[in-house]
Amino acid sequence: MNDNRKIFIGCSHHTDMVVKKKRIITIVLVILILVSFVYSVMLYQGKLLKPFVSSEEIAKCKGNCWDLDFSPDGERFAYFDSQRNHGGTIVLMDVDGGNRKELGENPGWSVPLFSDDNRHIIYLADNSLHIADSDGENQRILVNGTVQTVGFEPPNYDISGQSVVFSRDGNLSMIGTDGNGEQQRTTEGGYGPLFSPDGKKIVYIRNDDEVVMNARGDVDYNRSIHVMNSDGSGDLELARYSFRYYIKNMQFHPDGDRVFYTVEVRNHPVESDNGIWSASISTGDLVRYTDSDDSFGFFDHDGRSFFYLGNVWIHHHNFVRIDIDDSDETVMSRPNDYFSGSDIHPEEDIIVYDVGHDFPFRRGLWIMETDGSHELKIEDDGAAPHFTPDGTSIIYWKTEAGGEYDHSLHRIDYDSLRWKIKVVNFSPFVVYPLVVLGISWLIYKKRADEGGSKTIVESGGGNNPPDHDSLEGG
Repeated sequence: MNDNRKIFIGCSHHTDMVVKKKRIITIVLVILILVSFVYSVMLYQGKLLKPFVSSEEIAKCKGNCWDLDFSPDGERFAYFDSQRNHGGTIVLMDVDGGNRKELGENPGWSVPLFSDDNRHIIYLADNSLHIADSDGENQRILVNGTVQTVGFEPPNYDISGQSVVFSRDGNLSMIGTDGNGEQQRTTEGGYGPLFSPDGKKIVYIRNDDEVVMNARGDVDYNRSIHVMNSDGSGDLELARYSFRYYIKNMQFHPDGDRVFYTVEVRNHPVESDNGIWSASISTGDLVRYTDSDDSFGFFDHDGRSFFYLGNVWIHHHNFVRIDIDDSDETVMSRPNDYFSGSDIHPEEDIIVYDVGHDFPFRRGLWIMETDGSHELKIEDDGAAPHFTPDGTSIIYWKTEAGGEYDHSLHRIDYDSLRWKIKVVNFSPFVVYPLVVLGISWLIYKKRADEGGSKTIVESGGGNNPPDHDSLEGG
């Protein structure tokens, strides 16, 4: 009788333990599932990196912070602070916001450009072309007179080493950075000049002699793209377009032979040549890559692909990578993303870009690899991001909520993000296996405990429990 009572009490105690273990196992399973779900949502929304990113404000702009250009050594940058009414100020500063200098004001547009030898910076001020040392010292007028540029089209000047090409009175001329040796290069018109990487060629746009009345009743011109030697010889027409188009975003391919550019339609006619094109400056061969309202962005490091913003007139941009040789396209963006700015790291296969979206979790600054993988959010707000030439920082602007200033410039230290990016990108290979192993182990343990409980109960004297009298010490 005593043995039966001991067995019954032992079974009762074991049953309580089994119930408690089941509850614990259920709670742990629910926690693991919730952790996995929350982690998956944060991974999809790119929020795993954001808590570990810090940024600092380095400047405020009274208007828009347009047309950033960086010195080749990556120590400073310049931009055009457009005013709310008209015109603006050219500002130069270190990438950390120090040593801020206002180089001058211009009633129209102005695009600051650093020389590739890191010695000078040129810009428009008071409708004249100015030049200064790259640190802002020794400011002086290089070309006295109207060298106007238009915001929708390329600047009317460029610099390569010790030479500057500019457009004045409808034609292109060249001058040394010391202000000497000015010589005219074209006689039939030219604007928007661009030096080839070696400085030996100049690509430019020409308004043809034929006068056209556009859809608004204004006088306009058909346009053509030309290339010539830097001394003005060997002029070659590369392409011709009607007055309906802007020609913009001209960039040389790393091979130095092909120039890529955007043809943007005016007034949206059905018949159009809009899209992204390239032209060989040696043969004149043309290649058309897209046939919609697209805008050229930048090349990848090996020059085999380029990235562009697609469908720019329907508000929702697509961010697309296209193979130059076979024109295969890969859409990098998600549905309804709105892109307005992007850049590629100077050495790593990393892209930074901004997204505008109706869903708050998508809006902000993101980074991803050039193959579209490992998309991570680094800022909830911001636009027009740029890597510095040395790749150590990301500069971007934010919209200010009223007050004296419209925008502000901010900086993210990219160097401090590298190891964090690696940890976050590697985390799925750790988190998901651990969750699966944890759930598997708990299920196995639960079944093992249930099997042990059944064996113990069956060994406790058959199916007849002890009677009431036996429990009272019979």
